[in-house]
Amino acid sequence: MKTRIIYTKIWEDRFFKKLSNPARFLFLYLITNPRINLCGIYEIQDDVILFETSLDKKQLSKIKKQLEPKVFFCEDWVYVVNAQRLGGYKGEKNNIACSRELKEIPENVKKTFDKLNTDRVSIPYTYTRDTSINHKPEIIDKKSKIISANFEKFYQLYDKKIDRHKAESKWKLLTDKEREKIIEILPDYVQANPDKKYRKNPTTFLNGRCWEDEIIKGRGIIDYDAMGLT
Repeated sequence: MKTRIIYTKIWEDRFFKKLSNPARFLFLYLITNPRINLCGIYEIQDDVILFETSLDKKQLSKIKKQLEPKVFFCEDWVYVVNAQRLGGYKGEKNNIACSRELKEIPENVKKTFDKLNTDRVSIPYTYTRDTSINHKPEIIDKKSKIISANFEKFYQLYDKKIDRHKAESKWKLLTDKEREKIIEILPDYVQANPDKKYRKNPTTFLNGRCWEDEIIKGRGIIDYDAMGLT
């Protein structure tokens, strides 16, 4: 695998925090080196680990014991128990890839890891479909419909039908709180400016954040009699 995801919460994990610094380094190496795969069982020789980590044989032997039960070693094989969770990749395609990788692992190696890994019933030889379906497109579509419905409410309440497309484009850029605030104050704004001829264009109202202005009754209405112009 060329790309791995590492959750930053690992630094708050109780097991990880108790490890010595060399053990932490080796653990990170084992989940990020180029040989790591989806199933977490892969072949790697001690000589390779020693060369790439600069650890010595005595350190490596001691650290291997520290990493159990999160990591197990068998001859030239390593099993990172939570590799899939640590890697962050989920989904049906990854599950199929895991099954394919597991089939290529020697049976004696899998059986050895099964015996060592007493916290689990057995190594998952097959992976079921990930139940966490990606609902993101569905959620986005639902939110888009809500925003459009709220704009329709705004446009009808504002009741000045000019440059609808521009106004709607601006509406979509606002935050949920801003849209809620506009809908909240709009009846008072319209009541204070009953003649829509004197209301700002809806796009101008949104661009100028006019919903934050003080609402003054009669604002925008020119009283020609009071000005002595009649």
